Amino acid sequence: DDGGSDEANVLTNSSFESGSLDGWGSNTWSGQGDYSQGSEAYSGDASAQLSSDNGVDGSLQQTDVPVEPNTDYVLSGWINTENVQGDGHGDCRPWARVAWARRRRPGSGRRRGRGSGVGPA
Repeated sequence: DDGGSDEANVLTNSSFESGSLDGWGSNTWSGQGDYSQGSEAYSGDASAQLSSDNGVDGSLQQTDVPVEPNTDYVLSGWINTENVQGDGHGDCRPWARVAWARRRRPGSGRRRGRGSGVGPA
């Protein structure tokens, strides 16, 4: 989701409308989950879906994203959860917008650190 911006989207298959999860990799830290294309979407006809009968700590990610040095990027999208348990996040229903910004360090021109998640917009 580009949040209504005119900026280019640099993610592959960012709306999951390709009929698969092409361009996305999965990571499971614990438990077992099923990563698939879902039909419940905020906009369009498709979404990514992670489901589990017994619990999973997992994610989808892209690791080969074309970015430019000294450029600010914002990753944003919509999340819809059901029956989430664990670290107090609870359910995000019907849909909640999430965003994560990566900014260069003022004065250095370098990016520092790594991000591993998204936070509220």
